[in-house]
Amino acid sequence: GIGCHIWNIELATKVAALLKNIRPDISLILGGPEISHETEEQEIFRYADHVICGEGEIAFPKLCHALLNRRKLRACVQLPVDTPCTAAGSAATVPQAARLPEATGFNPYQEVHQTRRKNLPHWTQDDCTYFVTFRLADSIPQSRIKEYEELRRKWEEHHHPPYSEKERERFNELFSERVNEWLDEGAGSCCLKNPELAAHVAETLQHFDGERYELDEWVVMPNHVHVLVKPLPGFGLPAILHTWKSYSAHAINQALNRKGQLWQKESYDHIVRDMDELNRIRNYIRRNPEKARFRVDFAGSRRAACDTKAAEPAAIQTVPQAARLPSGADVPQAARLLHAAPVDVAQIELPYDLYSDEDIAHRAIYVEASRGCPFRCEYCMSSLDPTVRYFPEEKLFPAFEKLLGRGVRSFKFVDRTFNIDIAFALKMLTFFRERYEPGMMLHFEVIPDHLPDGLMDAVKQCPPGMLQFEVGIQTFNVAVAHRIQRPLDTEKIEANMRRLREETGVHIHSDLIAGLPGEDLESFESGFNRLLALNPQEIQLGILKRLRGAPIDRHSKDWKMVYSPHAPYEILQTNLIPFEQMQRISRFARYWDLTVNNGQFIHAAPLIWRDAPSPFAAFMEWSDWLYAKTNTTGNLHMVRLAKLLMEFLSDEKGLNEKTVADALWRDYQRGNRPDVPGFLKRFGFEQGRQDAGDTTVPPTSSRLSRQSRHQTDL
Repeated sequence: GIGCHIWNIELATKVAALLKNIRPDISLILGGPEISHETEEQEIFRYADHVICGEGEIAFPKLCHALLNRRKLRACVQLPVDTPCTAAGSAATVPQAARLPEATGFNPYQEVHQTRRKNLPHWTQDDCTYFVTFRLADSIPQSRIKEYEELRRKWEEHHHPPYSEKERERFNELFSERVNEWLDEGAGSCCLKNPELAAHVAETLQHFDGERYELDEWVVMPNHVHVLVKPLPGFGLPAILHTWKSYSAHAINQALNRKGQLWQKESYDHIVRDMDELNRIRNYIRRNPEKARFRVDFAGSRRAACDTKAAEPAAIQTVPQAARLPSGADVPQAARLLHAAPVDVAQIELPYDLYSDEDIAHRAIYVEASRGCPFRCEYCMSSLDPTVRYFPEEKLFPAFEKLLGRGVRSFKFVDRTFNIDIAFALKMLTFFRERYEPGMMLHFEVIPDHLPDGLMDAVKQCPPGMLQFEVGIQTFNVAVAHRIQRPLDTEKIEANMRRLREETGVHIHSDLIAGLPGEDLESFESGFNRLLALNPQEIQLGILKRLRGAPIDRHSKDWKMVYSPHAPYEILQTNLIPFEQMQRISRFARYWDLTVNNGQFIHAAPLIWRDAPSPFAAFMEWSDWLYAKTNTTGNLHMVRLAKLLMEFLSDEKGLNEKTVADALWRDYQRGNRPDVPGFLKRFGFEQGRQDAGDTTVPPTSSRLSRQSRHQTDL
C-alpha cells in the first residue's frame, strides 16, 4: 500500500515501477488525495492493482482481507486433490499467485511454444493472458497488405525461429502496432458500425466468459475487435478464436443476407508479459474509440462493475464480469477503482500509539480532532468534504493524555477548522492548558473572522508561545475571494488579527496565495502590505497549486491559468500575471522565508522596507538584487546572507553602515554564537557580548512551522 500525495508522487511512481518489475505477483494498492482524482491519467496508475479513492481507513483493510482470503481460496481450489493446502507449500507446487485476476499468468521461467498458423508466428504458454485482434476481411487495403508483406519478408530474412524475447517484442512493434494504425483509418465496409451487427460479436464474446475463458478489456470497433482474454484450463486460444469468428460470422451474414468470408482468416495474438504491459493494453483498448474518432456501442471491462463514472458507455456498465468471480469477499476481486465514502470517524482506531520514541524525540507529532470543512474555497481539497466530523472525545483525550505522558510537547493539529465549533475548541484548550509544561506548543488552523469573546478569553489564559495559529487570509481582494467561493469579512479579520497580536501570546502564521483567478500583481502587492501591517510573526506566500480534484480548475480557461505539469502543479502564469512576474513572486516567497520567516534577521530584515511606501516593492527590490547577485534561491546560509544584506542595505539603499552592522550583530548573537563574523569585525564588536534586549523576542521559525506550510498547501 502506498499513500500518494503531491509531495511524494514522483518518488512513489518510481517505487511502484520497481516493485512491479521485481515482484509482479505483489498486489499493489494505491490511495491518498493525489491518486483519488484524475486517477487513470497518472503514470503510477499503470502499476496499480487496486486504487482506493477517498478515505481508506475502512476500505483498505477490507480490500486486504478480500485479497488474502481469495489468494488462500484459490490456492486450495487449484492444488491437486491429494495435495494438502498448507502455508508451508513450496513455490514449485503452489504457483497460484500468478493465477490471480490482476496477474497476467505469464511465467518467464517456463517455455514459450512457438508455432506458425498460416502466415503469422504465434507464441503460447499455459495460463496466460493474451491480447487478441481479429479484423474484417476487407479492413486493410491491398496496397497496405503489399507493404506489410514486403516488410515481413525483409524481417524474416534476418530472423529465424525460434525467436528470442527481444525478437518477439520487435516483431510486435514493427507489425502489430502498424496494423492497428491502419485499422483505425476505417477502411473497408466497417459493417460493425451497425449496432445490431456489433451486438452479435459482443454476445459471442460474452457467451462462454467464465466457462471457457475470462474476458478482461474488450471493444468492438467498426472493422476490428480487440480482446484481452485468459483461456481457462482445457481450452486453447485457437479453438476460442475459431468459435468467436465462426458464430459471429454466421449471425452477421444471415442478418445481411449474404455469404462468403467475413473475417480475415488469421488473427493476431500476443502474450501479455507483466502488469505494466497489461495496464498499457487495457488503456489502449479503452481509449481506442476516442483515438480512432469512432463511436462504439459495445465494449467491456472487468473494471466496469466498480467504475462509477457516468460518462462510460452504457454497454460497458452492463457487462458485469466482476460479478462472475467468487462472491465470498466484500470487495470485488477484479475491482481497479474503489470509491470509498467518507468514513464514520468513530469507527477509526486512533493511530497515536504507533508513534515511536524516536518520532516523539525528533519529529513533529501530527494529530487530528476533526475532519471536513464547511467552506467551499475552490483551491482546497477540503472543499469536497463539507461535513465536519469530530472524533469521539472519550477516545481523543485519553490518547492525547498518553502522548503527553510519553513526552510529546508539540502537537500539530491537521484539522481544517479548529474554531468552527467553539464549545469543542474551548474543551481542547482547557485540556492542554491544565496540563501545560514549559515547551508545550499546539498548532491549530483557525478561521480568522470567527474568534468570539469566549474563545478569545480562553486564548488569553494560555501562556505565551503555547499556541500557534495558522490564519488563512489567501487574498484581501473581495472580488477574487467571491470568485473562488471563499468567505471574506476583511474588517473582522483585521480586528481579530490585531487582538491576537496585542492581547495574547499566540504566534500567528498567516497565508497569502499568489496566482488566484482575477488577481493581478498590484492587487497581490496591496494584500501583502495590508497583511504585513497587522504584524503577524510569519507570512507564508504560497503559489497557487492545481490540486487534482479541486474546483479551482474551472477558472483555467477564462483566466488563462497555466500550471506546471509536474507536482506540486504550481501556477506558471495567468492572463494578469505573466510567467516572468510569477517567477519573481516565487523568488520573493523563497527569500521572504530565508530572510524573515526563519527568524534569523528580526532586527535587520525590517530595514529593507523601513520608511518605504510599499514594503512589498521594497522587498521585491531586495529579491531581484539577491537573485542577480547569487543566481540561486538556495545555499544561502546565515553568514553569507548577512554579508549580502550588509552590502545591499548600505550600498544599494544608502543606510548607515554602523546601523546595519549593529542590527546584524544583534541577530547573529540571538543564536548564542560567541564569535564575530569577519565582515563585522571592523565595527569593533566584542566576542561573547550578549544584548539583553533580545531575550524577549523568540525566534519565529521552527521545524514545526515549516512543516505547517506544507500542510497548508495539502
